Amino acid sequence: MENFKAYNCTLPYEDYCGSKKNNSWEADTGYTMTFTTKPIMTNEEFNERFEDTLRPKSYRSTKVFDGFSTVFRQHKAEDTHCRFLHGYGISFKVTFEGDLDERNWVWDFGGMKRARTQIDGMSPKAWMDYMFDHTTIIAEDDPMLFWFKSQEVAGIIQLRVIPATGAERFAEFIFNKLNAFVKEETENRVRVTQVEFREHGKNSAIYGE
Repeated sequence: MENFKAYNCTLPYEDYCGSKKNNSWEADTGYTMTFTTKPIMTNEEFNERFEDTLRPKSYRSTKVFDGFSTVFRQHKAEDTHCRFLHGYGISFKVTFEGDLDERNWVWDFGGMKRARTQIDGMSPKAWMDYMFDHTTIIAEDDPMLFWFKSQEVAGIIQLRVIPATGAERFAEFIFNKLNAFVKEETENRVRVTQVEFREHGKNSAIYGE
């Protein structure tokens, strides 16, 4: 008889197979059934199949930050008009996840103004204004960066230089900044799981865990 594949056997062996003999179960008919513990799926397959069941339950909340106007260009998009300077009234939606505090809140919706923790030496609200309020954002590898720097010196633009530009990379940039800030501010009770960056009503990009 073929071996059974199972993690745990709960069959009534005594009733079904008779007595235990030499690590096998011998039935009255004389057949011998040997039970093995070969896994029916790998750990990776198990975790993937039961991911939602195994994930600890938690609360989530979201907040939209808007009212920003910024200009940027994507110099690597050489075959499109995105290589030119263009601007939007941008916004971004942040998703917070974690346990509730003593007020039954995941994240204090006014917490960006009242936070003790800073981002790059500024309050989070001040940092958002610094980065996105009437600014020109240029990638650090932009070949014309020297020219944009000269325009800042001349007082024509407020230049901000980051690793890369574009909706997807803005979402990633904001996510990394805010997630580190929120974890420190809440002593790891809350984390940011997603940032959705919106150029306007039709275009958005999402970055998260």
